[in-house]
Amino acid sequence: MSAQKTIKRLVAFIIIANLVIIIFVFLGGNSSTPSNPLPNPNGYDDFVKAGQLLSGTDGVSNKISQQDLRAIITKNANALTLVRQGLTKQCRVPNDYSKDYGSKRIPEWGLLKQLGLALAAEGQLAELEHRTNDAATIYLDTIRFGQEFSRDGIIIVKLTGSAVEALGLTPLTRLADNLNAPECRQIAKTLEEIDNHEPPIEENLKQEKLWAAKAFGLSDRIEAIVQFKEQKRLKQAFTQRQQANQLRRRQVMLTFASRAYELDKGKPPQTISDLVPDYLKAIPQDPFTRTNMVIQP
Repeated sequence: MSAQKTIKRLVAFIIIANLVIIIFVFLGGNSSTPSNPLPNPNGYDDFVKAGQLLSGTDGVSNKISQQDLRAIITKNANALTLVRQGLTKQCRVPNDYSKDYGSKRIPEWGLLKQLGLALAAEGQLAELEHRTNDAATIYLDTIRFGQEFSRDGIIIVKLTGSAVEALGLTPLTRLADNLNAPECRQIAKTLEEIDNHEPPIEENLKQEKLWAAKAFGLSDRIEAIVQFKEQKRLKQAFTQRQQANQLRRRQVMLTFASRAYELDKGKPPQTISDLVPDYLKAIPQDPFTRTNMVIQP
């Protein structure tokens, strides 16, 4: 065998070996990697049962009448009770990865989003009935629900959870001027607890890789490598979206902590350090810059 042929074969072998390494490293490694055991009981199971009980939530919107809102909430009282039961337990998405995992779970996640709409509608009704403190509690439940039902899930379920969180976070913000100092302080501390309890974004990306490794064949993985730039762009977009969600949550947290401080002291805080430790345990960080956040003038 000529030296030239030997070199060509060696180069081909190196290329193939590198391709195999990339497949296993980039797309999640050994497909037999075991998943962490689910909590038992798992609050996620209560959420699914609640979603199956839902009725008449498709028409929920900001324009719905108070009477219709009350009818929807009354009809779904059992489902909302189950959601809150689930929130008292540890939660995690069942990652029983298979090729049809997405098609089996996506309808389920759609129901969970509808549950988020039902929770937000309950908060809206409380506002209309001038039960402002109740409304704040309900919106906090909505935020926590969005985080818990998507805990340690793949990208699509985490995005769904973030959308549900926004259903509670947006209306909660407008309540700051209508609550007293202890109520504002408690909301700030609850948001801080929710924020601290959120798994890192890397966990969702890890689950996405595990799903790809377990659910898809070699040809699918090679195609994903060919589309490496697109895959990288999508992961970056997901990361940025989650960072924006974290930033928004922390800004609302600062709003309530600052409002409580102002009501207590008769003047707004001069720096964010004024809020620690009486209103917040620690200064929150900007998830984009990894630096301490500041109070906006």
